[in-house]
Amino acid sequence: MRCGRGICCLPCVPEMPVPADREGIGIVRASQDLVIALLHASPGAWAQQKQPLAHAWGARDMQLTAQIEEGDLHRAPLGQAVSIQFEELDLEPAAGVIAAVSAIGNGLATARYELRVDFEPPEAVRFGMHATLRLP
Repeated sequence: MRCGRGICCLPCVPEMPVPADREGIGIVRASQDLVIALLHASPGAWAQQKQPLAHAWGARDMQLTAQIEEGDLHRAPLGQAVSIQFEELDLEPAAGVIAAVSAIGNGLATARYELRVDFEPPEAVRFGMHATLRLP
């Protein structure tokens, strides 16, 4: 990476690099599997110093987002254990814990609030899959 006057030039990877050109050029190694959520630059582009080039999530760091109606909010305190069922997958229910509850509802006649649930995803579960959350 070449930098000058606060602007960094990203390394440019040729279309068909020869083995000698590949080593160490434009390589970032992660300590775990990642899913790139947003890519903010492309090879050969200019970027400001400290500009994020990509946002990545840990491949197994998932959080479930669910909605709950205002009348059921009392059943969803932080730390509450829940059961998560992935109906399209033939799996046993997964265990989860409520990590966050939105402070503001959606403003409908019966407001809905967003829940965030931490859980350890089964191997077959991928980002964006649908699930049913069951409260005790």
